[in-house]
Formats: sequence, structure tokens, C-alpha cells
Amino acid sequence: MNIKHTGLLLATLVILSITSCVGIDAEARVDADGSVELTLRYEVSIAVDQIGKLGANEKYLPLAVGQDDMLLAVSRAGGELLSWNRNDETDRFIIDARIRFPDIQTFAAFLDPAGQAVNFSEAEGQKSLTMQLSAGRPPAEEELARFIGTVFADYRTSIRFVLPGPPTTATNLQLEGSTASFSMLSSELYSSSTPVLLVLEW
Repeated sequence: MNIKHTGLLLATLVILSITSCVGIDAEARVDADGSVELTLRYEVSIAVDQIGKLGANEKYLPLAVGQDDMLLAVSRAGGELLSWNRNDETDRFIIDARIRFPDIQTFAAFLDPAGQAVNFSEAEGQKSLTMQLSAGRPPAEEELARFIGTVFADYRTSIRFVLPGPPTTATNLQLEGSTASFSMLSSELYSSSTPVLLVLEW
């Protein structure tokens, strides 16, 4: 896997027409001082791991699957990798990581180093985080679309933000107190014909 891809996560997480191939469960806790602790789990099918290694198909799996790659991506953004674990199963492997960021700008830079799919801004005490999870461009190849929809039907992309207080704006997010949540089948997210954009303001 090329190092240039390792910083893009969510889907994570990020991120995330790529999330068709994986299941992502991420929780970002934002403290009052602006620091962020990210708890991240993603499941990757062994079949998709092999697809990601086939040259042009590498773009479908731009996730850090090794501890060294994850450490590099985190340190480049200015964060700290608190823990990392990989569990290999017969048909998939599962990676759990816990990462701390000193501020939301660093968190956003980790998710999307290019600054195209994830953006953070602050003005007059109002903070705004936007994440484009899908560009609304489903795969042109029908065979690939059927493969993703069938083989990975049980994979989901779930993201939770726990804020210091209730958000003022939440687009495409479910609210419960100070927690804003998003969940969607990864295959549906990938095949969406319209962009999927999360907007959170607090």
C-alpha cells in the first residue's frame, strides 16, 4: 500500500467511497479544550484486501492495515497513537485503534490530508466540521457494483461525535443530547448516486 493513502480513513473514516469494502465504527470525543480522542474499528474482508493490492484497484482500500502505517499517518497529522490491535479471522481481519489529537484541525488533517473531503472551520466561537463520505459517483462497472452489494451486504459505516454540548446544526446525523451519529450500509454509501455530506456545528 502506498504511504500517500494511509492517512485517509473514514472513511475514516473517510472517507469514503472506499468504505464499500470495509465496515467502519468510529467514535470521536471532542473535549471542551478542543482535543479529540478517536476510537476506531474497521473490518476488512480478506477478498477485498487482495483486490486492494492489484495495481489500479488499490484506490479501493486506502486504509492503514499495518501498525507502522497507522503510526506514520497519525504522527504526520500531529496526533498520538494510543493503542493498536489487529485480529485476523478466517474471512476478514479487524483493526482497533485509539488515537488522540490536540485539536480538531489535526483530527481533520488525519482523516483527509488533502483537505478535500473533510474540512474544519471556526469563526466567532462557532465551530463547523464537514465530511463528504460519498461523492455520489457509483461504480460504472455493473459487475463490481453487484459484487460489492452481495459480498459485503453486512458491512456498515458508523460514525459518532460526542461533543462538549449539544450541536447547533447537524446534517445527515441523528442527535441524542450532545451525541451526533451516522450509520449506513457501506455498500449503499459507495453506490449512492448523490453525495453524502455530514455537517456538524457547535
